[in-house]
Amino acid sequence: MASPIDMDKFLADLSDLPGKIQKNLIMLGNMNSKSQELMRNISKETDDYLVNKKYLTDKNKKALNNIQRQFVQAKEYGDDKVQLSVQTYTVVDDEIKKMDTYFTWYEANVQAQAMNIAKSIHEELKKKYLIRPRTMTIRRNN
Repeated sequence: MASPIDMDKFLADLSDLPGKIQKNLIMLGNMNSKSQELMRNISKETDDYLVNKKYLTDKNKKALNNIQRQFVQAKEYGDDKVQLSVQTYTVVDDEIKKMDTYFTWYEANVQAQAMNIAKSIHEELKKKYLIRPRTMTIRRNN
């Protein structure tokens, strides 16, 4: 049987779960905002570049390099979002496994307690009737 400390830890872990998930989802939202802003900048700078691309000047080279750098950064944001999503999934999956283990243990424990109570009641009834057996008298009509 689990000690009260184990139960407290289990309940504390459960109460912590939403905070972990909320934190990860907030981080995902922030990464998504940064990524969308970056993609808007890339789109604007690409449009500007294409309008002025007639000549490959130093300014155009810098603009192209800046666009490429932003694409790399956007890819990194995407990779970070995927990794954070996987971490969030892992946190949820681990908590589900803990809950499954706990509930399996709990069900077995309750069943064992019920069996013990049933056995105790049976033994008490057995003792009661063995110590004070019922006596029946048969009457005959003469």
